[in-house]
Amino acid sequence: MTDAAETDDARPALTGPSAQVRVLRLQRGERPVERTDRVAGEEPLEIRVGGPDGPLTQVAVTMRTPGADFELVSGFLLTEGLIAERHDIADIRYCADVELPEQQYNVLSVRLSRPFDPSGLQRNMFASSSCGVCGKASIDMIEVGESTGALPAMLGSVAEFYEDDVQTRMAAALSLIEPGIMIFMGIFVAFVLVAMYLPILSL
Repeated sequence: MTDAAETDDARPALTGPSAQVRVLRLQRGERPVERTDRVAGEEPLEIRVGGPDGPLTQVAVTMRTPGADFELVSGFLLTEGLIAERHDIADIRYCADVELPEQQYNVLSVRLSRPFDPSGLQRNMFASSSCGVCGKASIDMIEVGESTGALPAMLGSVAEFYEDDVQTRMAAALSLIEPGIMIFMGIFVAFVLVAMYLPILSL
């Protein structure tokens, strides 16, 4: 595993939070006009974690706006319980052993100051900031997997993410349906009781 520090001048410039693109402006009654516009950027970020001397293990791929990657990863590891405090992180840097130059700033390696046991990870985590309609996150994850040689693990992460998403949506739907079912059952039981006792009370 070869890492490159953030200050390595031989590498391409880090993508910023926004980028200039050429767009075609359309307005009714006027001819299309090509112009330059600035849009927010979004790139996948693969996170690899390892102990002081051990191998690096992929723990997550997340979509993010490029910029404060080190702070993002530090907060992610803290909220996921992989670190307890900032002193647990000995070093963070961008990986240099990626196949495509445009992916050089999309893979971060984190060296912990203590041993790291990857067997404690139940699964690789996938976090998405995209809308989920066009599947851009899945496409970008596959691209990262191909460029880093971790395509099987990446596909497994995508499958687990969508499986969890379906289960979450099903649980939310059931939580909305259950009150209606309870109300219906209450009305049905009340109707049955009235139908049983009304003839008796009429005698």
